[in-house]
Amino acid sequence: MFPVQLMTVRRSNRDGTVKNTFLFRGSLPVVSRIVETFHRSIGRTRSEILNSLKEFELRSQNPKVIRGLVYLLFRLSTLERASALDPEKVRMEIFRTARSPSVNVGERLGVLKKVAEKMGTTVEEIENAIYADLEDNLILRKVPVITPPQLLYLYNSEQIETVIMKSQWIQITLSENYGRLVRKIRSLGLLYSHTENGNLHTLKVSGPVSVLEHSERYGIRLALLVKYLLHLATWELDAIVSLRDGREKRDYRYHIDDSVREFTGISPLQMEKLPSFVHDGPDPLERSGVTIYPDYELVLDGRKTYVIVTRPRYLQEDILTLKMAGVEQDECVTVCLLEGKEKCPPGTICFRDRVDWYALRDRLLSYESKGRKVITSAHKTRREKLEQVNNNSKEIDEKSLSHLRKLFPDTDAMIDFLEFKGFPVIPSLQRAGFKVSWKGLRLIIEE
Repeated sequence: MFPVQLMTVRRSNRDGTVKNTFLFRGSLPVVSRIVETFHRSIGRTRSEILNSLKEFELRSQNPKVIRGLVYLLFRLSTLERASALDPEKVRMEIFRTARSPSVNVGERLGVLKKVAEKMGTTVEEIENAIYADLEDNLILRKVPVITPPQLLYLYNSEQIETVIMKSQWIQITLSENYGRLVRKIRSLGLLYSHTENGNLHTLKVSGPVSVLEHSERYGIRLALLVKYLLHLATWELDAIVSLRDGREKRDYRYHIDDSVREFTGISPLQMEKLPSFVHDGPDPLERSGVTIYPDYELVLDGRKTYVIVTRPRYLQEDILTLKMAGVEQDECVTVCLLEGKEKCPPGTICFRDRVDWYALRDRLLSYESKGRKVITSAHKTRREKLEQVNNNSKEIDEKSLSHLRKLFPDTDAMIDFLEFKGFPVIPSLQRAGFKVSWKGLRLIIEE
């Protein structure tokens, strides 16, 4: 996404709409010249490159477009400091050595020589390092492998995302890929309402706070959702966008559809690479007048299990929906994705950031295996069972240790995995580097 000051749009105060100003292929000579300038500028500082393009920018009919293209190339390029020395340490040493500001060139050189001796380097290296961390002094080392048409398409698609970043909510209407889009909405922690008319699905998407106040705080997440949407086919989007008009903000109506692919050059969505036992986008489940949209379908030992990928804020709603539909627990399982410092809700299968399909498979298979063991050990307390080390227990191997660490913080999954594999629970957890303690009959596992 661009900084807002680089956004190029046309506003109509008459009908209250805003539209993107896209670059057409006729702009390719301009884009090519900027790309060529970057390739010729390897080894030069950022400020030198900007100065070399300044005249070109001033002659342009729309200087903001030039600045936007340059911004993209700088963001994609590799820039490094001119010196390997830490500029902050160099400046601190200069301040310690020069108790008062130097009044002439000779005095300044004397200070730099003393600093160079202390730091075991040359005066020239000290000179290069003093302000090497300033953005304009960074040196261009590598230019991205990008063609002028690709840069033009990237510019257009990011202009769309920048407009969306200033919205409070968006409304998407589509006939295909409904399940995939809902999965993306939920993964970004956004809220949505759904209406259906024939084969058309309409989703109004916003952030939790936006329901109560006029807020743009979820604009970045909405923009990430639209970035995903651009890969899909046959959709329309409407939004209310807040933009400054002088000193005040005004709301504008914004509309785009899948025809923008002509300007963004974005290819259709690539299917996620999944293990052979996982299938993406299964058909909806109709139960008791309730429609369930599973995210995935697992085939384990010839038996189907549907998977709903959720977030902690959606978990109870999903569980209630499954109960209302009368879906059996062994037919559909909820998997909770955690981000940041979120904790795993008790009794829930959790993963951090993304689903580990092999761990989920082992967990589901272990449930069936445990179902035959529970009766024989029901007379023992959970604490006794977990503390017991049988003669038949085997020492955990490195591969299993690695898998165990990936399961954290889902403590139930960690214990289930160790029991299923026949490893002693507490010694294995301690060997994996976890702190283990008891709170009543509950085993607490911490890093």
